[in-house]
Amino acid sequence: EALLDNGADASLCSEAGWSALTFAAHKGYDDIVTLLLTAGAPVNCRVTEDFSTPLHKACAGSKDGHLQAAKLLIVGGADVHALNKWRETPLLTAANHGQADAVLALLRANADPCKCTDTGWSPLSIAAYKGHDEVVKLLLEEGAPTEEADPTLSALLQAATKGLPETVDLLLRHGADHTVTTKKGDTALSILVEQHLIDAAVDMVADYNASIARCSRDRKKVQRARLLINLRMKQYEKEGRTPGRRFNDDNDSEPDLSDEDANSPIHDSDVSPEAVAPVTSKKGKKKKKRLGYNANRMDLNMLEEEYNKVKGDAILDAMQQNGEDLDAIIREFKAIDEEKSKAGDFGGGTGRENDGSADNGGSLEEQRGNDN
Repeated sequence: EALLDNGADASLCSEAGWSALTFAAHKGYDDIVTLLLTAGAPVNCRVTEDFSTPLHKACAGSKDGHLQAAKLLIVGGADVHALNKWRETPLLTAANHGQADAVLALLRANADPCKCTDTGWSPLSIAAYKGHDEVVKLLLEEGAPTEEADPTLSALLQAATKGLPETVDLLLRHGADHTVTTKKGDTALSILVEQHLIDAAVDMVADYNASIARCSRDRKKVQRARLLINLRMKQYEKEGRTPGRRFNDDNDSEPDLSDEDANSPIHDSDVSPEAVAPVTSKKGKKKKKRLGYNANRMDLNMLEEEYNKVKGDAILDAMQQNGEDLDAIIREFKAIDEEKSKAGDFGGGTGRENDGSADNGGSLEEQRGNDN
């Protein structure tokens, strides 16, 4: 304040393009921002290295001073549509850092929630990827589209990839399309199963009618999803629990992994899998003996083969009789996936290499090698 009163020039910048206003916004010194704006400091000056404005810097901070600085800059005429080196708007920067109040202030100043970076990231997709649910909710309520021009950057796929079931549910409640797929043909449902989030996958099927049969182009992933989701539903029924609506896989019948279904195209709606005959108690006992579980290690390949022949009830009864449960199966699948990953054989694992999801491109900071 003393310097300004004695004629210091508030518009001067360093050789790198940093002005006093940029520094103050970057640090969240809102009182200094007020002084500099009053003194006529240029509100849209640019840093040479990344072409960011003071508003970008304020939106990247987490202190209360950063929020106040952002609001002061907006009132002072800052360009809410300004793009930095990576074609990010201040709104996308705020969404990336989970600054919900800054996001709200920008939206009220008519910032565009649909503006994407050159690599396809939108404010919604990056907020979903980071698990910033408050920001996701704000953007959705302000009319941000749930889908992207590049379907692989769908907010729903990004949330599933990061293992964020609450974010997934939030997006689905606002109408996100659960049929969008990664480049390898995996839907959010398949990704949740691969992440071993079976309860979230069950809710997705029960509440939003997500298709198991079409959850992936990889038949092994479809088979695994059917196995685990159906067994979890059987477990719920035995415990008297009913998540969402009654289980429904494309039609009102229980899912079936018969050999005929396994040999038919996943997307062929004209092919109806042959129903498996009900298992009598006598036959069920025989099946239980043939499952061959032991307390040390379960043969998961045998489990999937047996599931092609008998209903989930018989398998679940056999597991319970032998001291096994569905959580144990999930742990075994996870251990096998980790072993395959270390060995470089990921045929039955997550299978999202180079699929366009955020784990390959990385977050915005990882893409440019600079954590703001």
